[in-house]
Amino acid sequence: MGLKPWKKGQSGNPGGRPKILGEVKELARKFMYDSGFTGLFDMARNAENDAVKLKAIELILAYGFGKPSQKLEIESAAPLVNVNMANISIDNLKQIRALLTNATEAPTDTNA
Repeated sequence: MGLKPWKKGQSGNPGGRPKILGEVKELARKFMYDSGFTGLFDMARNAENDAVKLKAIELILAYGFGKPSQKLEIESAAPLVNVNMANISIDNLKQIRALLTNATEAPTDTNA
């Protein structure tokens, strides 16, 4: 049985995500809001160890408000190229793979 490509506009998963995953996530959220955060707030206020207080505060901020986005700066002597991978050919991918493979190999000592 061969793989058949999807028709344009057709979903590969027409039933959507399994419902049980959504239910598990909802129960986990309910637990955190009902008692999990309360425990973390209690640790942040009353723990004797400052490291425990700090970790509790980090968890409250990370899961209560979401982790902050991180900025990534890339420096390169070569100009960065924006490529639409949907339009790239198999031959181009093979060429890129070869270039990357050669670029990551350890340099050989030609003076030996």
